[in-house]
Formats: sequence, structure tokens, C-alpha cells
Amino acid sequence: MAEDVLPTEIRFSRELDTARAVARILAILMAAPVFSLLGPVVAVAGTGSFLSYLLMGGVLMLALACYVELQLSGRREGGAYILVRDATGVPWAFLTGWSILLGGVLLCAVVALGFGAWVANAAEIYLGVALPEPLVAMLLIVVIMGHSILGERGFRRTRDFITWSVVVALLLLCLFCLPHICWDGLRPPSAGDTLGIQAGLSLLLIGFLAFESLPLTASEIRQPRRTVPWAFVASLSLGTIVSILLGLMAAGVLVGVRWGEVRVPLALMAQRCVGSYGHTLLVVVGLVFIPLALNSTILLVIRQARVMGQDSLFPGSWREEGSGRRVCCCSGGWEQCSSSWWETWSSLRASGGLCPVRDEHDSRGERRAATRSRRLAIPVLEMRVP
Repeated sequence: MAEDVLPTEIRFSRELDTARAVARILAILMAAPVFSLLGPVVAVAGTGSFLSYLLMGGVLMLALACYVELQLSGRREGGAYILVRDATGVPWAFLTGWSILLGGVLLCAVVALGFGAWVANAAEIYLGVALPEPLVAMLLIVVIMGHSILGERGFRRTRDFITWSVVVALLLLCLFCLPHICWDGLRPPSAGDTLGIQAGLSLLLIGFLAFESLPLTASEIRQPRRTVPWAFVASLSLGTIVSILLGLMAAGVLVGVRWGEVRVPLALMAQRCVGSYGHTLLVVVGLVFIPLALNSTILLVIRQARVMGQDSLFPGSWREEGSGRRVCCCSGGWEQCSSSWWETWSSLRASGGLCPVRDEHDSRGERRAATRSRRLAIPVLEMRVP
């Protein structure tokens, strides 16, 4: 007599604590406003670049206060699109959702162009070759998209560790640059720098989308109503402090340099303050960290499109990953669900007989399938117990 197989309920694991939630935001917040936009901000704001970062922190704090208020008063956890839709209705949610989606695409371009600047700077210094930055940016986007299409999802904890390592490295860079500040050549911002500071602020405000990456994964966060506000405050405070310090160090160390010609201020600061070894180490850190942050930014765009029901804009494999697609089969009176045909077939092959039941593509399909399972009295298993 065959042994009875008891049904097993598998729940989603809420693995994101506060530290990992902060790291998820900081990955994009460091890659865009610091690694990618520090050069353009210094070019337009000059010695007042630190004021642009200070204003960025103040504006984002006001925006995040409204964000947290919506989240705490809402009935569901989720991103800005869901919160605005529940609070005000569809028209404003439509504008909010598409603003975030298109802004996320722009943020991907900003991070990719920042990577292109780092690669072109390294190639010019070490190889004596001039590389076009837009071409490097396009190649990186193609590689990251191919990585996502192949469905490789891993290294999450490694990515968080690298993010915290980058924050520590930037703070150490500020510490090493402190003795090299040229106080005689450092002048305070004047009234004529106001337009440059405002221009720098307008470039940096795109960093707000970094905070949207966390609520979109609310199902993975432990106690999201408590963790998300604390993660917002911690990441914004730390990111703003690091950015202001780097802006001050750039103004004090890069004296006598034409601001418009500095493409990668962090690398030049490391060259002057630490030496060639420090420059090489920081370049390696940037070339590793920026692609990881770009991958997080692309995932932000995919998740936002999924929430808005616009995941048909992306390849099928992304929809499979993002829309909760599962393949369900039955064997011996039980129904087995998995994320792909291959996993389902592999897990049920040994049990004898394989009967395809359905191929789910969206939440409505899941509800219809669940109703059908109840009508047929077929218990649903998320994992087969050996």
C-alpha cells in the first residue's frame, strides 16, 4: 500500500531585515547620485556641489514623509502606484505609475552612462585608448538584460555585502582626502553659483526612485510597516551624509581643475589622496558595483511594470519571473506547481505519470485555478516532500 503524502504549505520567506532593506536602497542611491552623477554635478555646481546634495536630502525627506504617511494609512503594502490608487483613485495612480516607470528607464540610462564614464576613464589611463561612453553603456545594458532573460537570480546577499563595502570605501576615501584639502584655494559658493546648485539638484532628484525599489518588494520584508520607514530614514541619512562629504572633498582636493573636464571625480580624488594603488582599487570597486546596481534598477522597472499590469512590455522570461507564473501538473491525485515546466517534470517524473493541468500567467489565472482545484478537491502542493 502506497504511503499517503501529506500536503505541505510553503509560504514566502520574508528575508529582508532592516539592514538588507537599507542596502537595497543604498545600492541605487550610491550608483546614481554618487558614482554616476558626481561628475556632472561638480561640472555645473563647482564648489557648491555639496549644497546640491544637501538640498537633495531635504527635498527627498519631505517626499518620503508623504510616502510613509500614505503607507501607514493605507490598507495594503506596496509601491507608490498602489498607495496612490488606494488613496486617490485611478487617474492620479496612472500618472504616478507611468512617471515611476519612465523615470526608472531614465535611471537605468543614467547608471549605464556612469559605468561608461568609469570604463572610458580606466581605458584612457591604463591602456591609452579612448572608448565611447554611450557604446559601453549600451553594451552593459545588453549584458544585464541577457542576464535577466536567462533567469539568473542570485548573489543577493553578496550584492548587499558589496553595497555596504562600497559605503565604507567611500567614507575611507573621505578620511584619506581630509589632509589633502587645499584650504587656501577653497572658496565658499557665491551668489553666482545659485543656478549651478539648482541644476545639480535637478540632476540628483532622480535618486528618489532608489526608495521605490523597497516597497515594490514588500512581500519579502519582515514587518514592512515598521521596516520600510526606518529603512527610508537610515538610507537617506547615510546617503546624504556620504554625498555631502564627497562633494566637500571634491571641492577641496580638486583645486585648479577645470570642473567640466572631470568625468570621474572619485577616481581623481583617489589618485591624489591615496595614490595609484588606491585609484586602481576604487576603479575596480566602481566597475563591479555599478553593474550590480544597474541590475537592481532594471528589476525596479520590471516590478513596477508588473504592478501596473504592463509586464507584456518585456520578454516572456521576465514575465515568467515577475508575474508569478507557475506550471501545475497532477500525479496520483495530487497537483504539483512550480515556476517552470522543467522543475515540475523533474520533480514528478519518478512518481509515474505526468498530466499537465494549467499554465498560470497572472493572479486572475491563479484564482480561477484555485477555484477549479477546490471544485475537484485536489490539494495543491507548492513543494513535493520526499
